[in-house]
Amino acid sequence: MDGWIAGRIRATSLRRVVVWTLVLVGFVVVATSDRRYIANFLSGPYALAQADLDSIGDVTSTPRYYARVTAERVIDTGIREYTVHTQNGVETSREEAGAYNAFVLGDRYLVVKTGTDEPSVAEGKLVPWTSDLETQLFDTKDMRSLRPRFYPFYLDSDSFRRAGFVVIGVGIVFLLLFVWQAMPAWRAWRNPERHPLWKRVAQWGDPLGIALEAEHDYENSLMRGKAGWRLGNKFLVRSTFFTFNVLRFHDVLWGYKKITRHSRQLHSHGQDVRSDRRLLWRHRHHCGQGKEGERVAHLCAAARAVGDLRLQRSARRDVQQTPAGLCGQRGAAAQGMGAESRKRLAAMSSRLLAALIVVGGCRSAAPPPPPSLEPDTRVVLPQRDSPGALTPVERDSLLREVAARRAAWRARHISSYRIQVAVGCFCPWPSYPAILETRDGVAVALRDTAGKSLGTPREPWSSYTVEGLFDAVEQGARRSDVLVVAYDPTYGYPAQIRGDAKLGLPDDWFWVKASRLTPRDHTDR
Repeated sequence: MDGWIAGRIRATSLRRVVVWTLVLVGFVVVATSDRRYIANFLSGPYALAQADLDSIGDVTSTPRYYARVTAERVIDTGIREYTVHTQNGVETSREEAGAYNAFVLGDRYLVVKTGTDEPSVAEGKLVPWTSDLETQLFDTKDMRSLRPRFYPFYLDSDSFRRAGFVVIGVGIVFLLLFVWQAMPAWRAWRNPERHPLWKRVAQWGDPLGIALEAEHDYENSLMRGKAGWRLGNKFLVRSTFFTFNVLRFHDVLWGYKKITRHSRQLHSHGQDVRSDRRLLWRHRHHCGQGKEGERVAHLCAAARAVGDLRLQRSARRDVQQTPAGLCGQRGAAAQGMGAESRKRLAAMSSRLLAALIVVGGCRSAAPPPPPSLEPDTRVVLPQRDSPGALTPVERDSLLREVAARRAAWRARHISSYRIQVAVGCFCPWPSYPAILETRDGVAVALRDTAGKSLGTPREPWSSYTVEGLFDAVEQGARRSDVLVVAYDPTYGYPAQIRGDAKLGLPDDWFWVKASRLTPRDHTDR
């Protein structure tokens, strides 16, 4: 099962691959559209004699127009091309950029644009006359009489291959960008576990459970920020056409402290605030920052996570104007605020992330660590031989196996433990995981995966103690049309259950996932 995070990774990665492939293909099509230039770039310059030039009818369509011409004699036409330098619209200087000479080829003349010298051999591209050049060259009666002896095109000796080398350079850059962007996206689309986000999420615990929680936070977000960010109870999720990212809220707020340096207003050192440090520098703390600067860093970390620079400035200003003893007083904080402070917080709340501001400005201790659980163990549901309802043989096999597994579990004498449970079905029950604590086989506490209490144990989680999991398998094997079970390889309890109560009905499927069972004694709190 891929899960929501893996599905989003696949979708964004596929979009990246498709777009980069289209860009690369489009560039190749455009770059190779001028076949005549490519042929001359690769095979030219062609040595053209008078007979070759005489045979050219239309210079814009002749296949060989990157030419090398050798003159019998060179005549200076007196026409020059200048580069003019101006300042405030007034010419300050000019310099000669090129000269137009006439190459004598038998009884014909070919005008050649060269540099400042007069070479007898020139190479470049053959281009049609410009009206300005023709007017200047044939400005006398004698020159107009010689007009039929001039070729109706001239040779421009500027670098012919320069444009081709530029296109090749751009193509190399495009290719490198394609390898840098599209290839990792292709690998992530094929296997989401190779994506950096998946590797990071895997370090947090059960990827499937985290995916369910992140999906719940995304679909039921408290606030929406810029650039696709959404704030939930536990996660900051960013989802756009090309990007997908998940950050844990307490990591952003409490872990990334090295965001700013000393503040001129908040610290006696008199140094200015700088917020250009990377957000994701983990597990570092600037000891000289002080409580006030630390609070600013917390707020700015959250604001930078959603890309709101104005919120960062508002956070700094609010903290600077808040009494120093306010932070850490929790319940007394609201009473200690003046009217202006409350207005500032209300304004920021209406803009983007009120929850971040309140939590970051009024808490001085890190949130409690999540409950200690054993690492998640990967289990795979077995494949059935037939897609229809369970046969009597399959039901008997399920019942015999669940009885043997239950007996083995009871022989371990584990009655107090923590277990992470997630439940899904056609009903509106929440599908995100929670940690169920049992003592002497009875569910006594329910917490989210960050350790926060969810109140007294309640459905759907409270039904799935280990004994409850075995009961669910046994009842499903007797009543459901379809049931598939995978057992934990360490303790032998049902780790994954999938079933369909009645085939043909659309809304009676269900699934249960239990993982990370951690035994505990009576003194373990």
